[in-house]
Amino acid sequence: MFSDYLVSYDAYIELENHFESSLRDFCKSNHLDVKEFVMPYYNNTCVDGTRLMDANPIFSTRHQQTGNILRVVICDEVRGYSSVHKDVDGFDELCLFIKLKSLSRALKDINSWAKAQASVSKRK
Repeated sequence: MFSDYLVSYDAYIELENHFESSLRDFCKSNHLDVKEFVMPYYNNTCVDGTRLMDANPIFSTRHQQTGNILRVVICDEVRGYSSVHKDVDGFDELCLFIKLKSLSRALKDINSWAKAQASVSKRK
């Protein structure tokens, strides 16, 4: 569906929007406040206004209450699927390194992450 995302501007934008709309839909159907998720979190625009379209990241979000970040990078060099946690300024960043064929798995992991952020913020 998005196989030409690196050469087609429209396909790239559609893929970015697919991640964001999937999270929005998940939040709506699970009664989570979508306004708590800053999307995109990482700036993907150069100073001159040129968009970086290398899929690093293709999607990013930060949960405002927990401060935790999720980033998705599409990378052909990864062996299938990889998820890495790292500390970013005292907050947890979950980075999913995926191949395009792992899109549905990544969306499920994004939803699980979003649900976990909401449950953590309820406890605070």
